[in-house]
Amino acid sequence: MWEFENKKRYFPDAEGGNVKFALVTLSADSQTAQATDFFFQGDVLSELDEADRHFALSAEDIALINPNTGTCPIFRTKRDASVTLALYRRAGVLWREEDPNGNPWGLRFLRMFDMALDSGLFRTRGELASAAWTLQGNRFVKDNEVMLPLYEAKMANLYNHRSGTYASVAPGDRPHRLPSPTDEQLANPCYVPLPFYWVAQSDVSARLDDVWNRHWLLGWRDVTDARTVARTLIAAVVPRVAVGHKMPIAFASAESEVTAALYANLASLPLDYSARQKIGGLSMTYFVLKQLPVLAPVAFAQACSRNLHERVRDWLLPASSNSHTRRGT
Repeated sequence: MWEFENKKRYFPDAEGGNVKFALVTLSADSQTAQATDFFFQGDVLSELDEADRHFALSAEDIALINPNTGTCPIFRTKRDASVTLALYRRAGVLWREEDPNGNPWGLRFLRMFDMALDSGLFRTRGELASAAWTLQGNRFVKDNEVMLPLYEAKMANLYNHRSGTYASVAPGDRPHRLPSPTDEQLANPCYVPLPFYWVAQSDVSARLDDVWNRHWLLGWRDVTDARTVARTLIAAVVPRVAVGHKMPIAFASAESEVTAALYANLASLPLDYSARQKIGGLSMTYFVLKQLPVLAPVAFAQACSRNLHERVRDWLLPASSNSHTRRGT
């Protein structure tokens, strides 16, 4: 199977240069091939002569990388295919749907607040101030009621839940790229970013109380682009606040210490390298995330005779704490 993009206008009537087409060779059952020769993202025919642009995958290889969907992975080079296969052979996938033991982290997902469908629950700073609510940190309070900040995906980043703020944005303006806090602000552990909207604490509790009782949330940015952004998968830990649907939330059944290891997996460079090979659009969907190579919890105990909780607590959490201290998070 050889895939090309129509940038050279092989098909002049096709709309746009990003239209793709493929050449597929099929054989009779008596001539079944053990592996298929693949070539993706070609621009010109001469690239077919580049040996490193070709790679072979068997049906077993495809099932190893995408066991839930059975879809063919897209690689640009033979080396990309080789490295990715090695990652999956060692780690497996985050969540193998057809396997009763295929969800070792005990994960559940949630899109907490839809930015369009739930907009009736949202209040702006001006609306709350005019109704005599008082801003304390980044929460509004009035009598015994609390309005929690609504975090949007662009407000959080890797190891930093304070990477974007609306504090200096003109009223009513919703920029695509938010201003970043200064180093001085991040050095202040009491500094908190301001959102565009707030949601009643009771509405947040209604979404979370039956599934999650901790004071933090683990999520990731849904919007991505493997061709233009520095990191393809941006996972973040944020406080227990309202969260928009462009930052889906993952709940793990493991204890907090072990979930820190899951976050370390999601923030690692090898996993991001793999995610970059698998993103064909602009969204880090559930089915893509589930099929990324993530170590199971037991992997963190295999190199040590002590139990998993002790090892993670002694190794991972001090490093995380020091990083947060330096960043003021």
